Amino acid sequence: MSPRRIFKILFAALLFFAGISIILSLSAVMLWGELEARLINQQMGDESLDLSCPLAIAPWETASIRTTITNTLTDQATKPVVNAFIGQGESARVLSETLELAPLESRPLEWTVDGSDIAFERVVLVNVFQRPYRELPSRQGACSILVASLFGLDGKGSLILLIAMSLVLILAGAGWLFLLLRPLNELTKNIVQLNGLFLGLVLLGLITSLTRLWGLTIFLDCIALLAVTAGNVEIFLRRR
Repeated sequence: MSPRRIFKILFAALLFFAGISIILSLSAVMLWGELEARLINQQMGDESLDLSCPLAIAPWETASIRTTITNTLTDQATKPVVNAFIGQGESARVLSETLELAPLESRPLEWTVDGSDIAFERVVLVNVFQRPYRELPSRQGACSILVASLFGLDGKGSLILLIAMSLVLILAGAGWLFLLLRPLNELTKNIVQLNGLFLGLVLLGLITSLTRLWGLTIFLDCIALLAVTAGNVEIFLRRR
């Protein structure tokens, strides 16, 4: 194999793994932010509380965090206290509101966050805790918002651009590698199949992180790394 072809193969592989590295890094940062958000308030709610949060904002953007508090009791009014913890450590904002809810009544709540609430120079951490009131159970919800801007875009645009860039790198690298390695022998077939599995798991991990299915994100990313490591070891040993 000529040095020029080897260089092309290495460069194509670099493009492929650069795209995968971007996706894995994005999933990892979003997962880390979610875990940190859940640690802001050590109190644990009896039930989960759904929060509506954007995935990303630019440092100059303002975003809204929304939820709905419901009195699930059918026979009595309640006055639950809702605490919102925004930020991290001593600089965190704590906002409290007491609601008066008739039986089965629901009340929407909204809080505003911006770049001044940033924690660890990367994310905005939000944790909302509805305290119990008589027979009304406590509820808790958490979310994190990535703070980033690429080329002056807003948070949503930056996130879309980052994902698009990573997909372009992956497709360009994979397509180029396939052309360079044709015709495939047993070794290259195994390598293609292994990296195809790796790519599929990484993309599924990204999808679950964008939909805030954090448990699945951890599982898929760990399986992806284990699969590519174990697969390469097996291919190398078989080759020997």
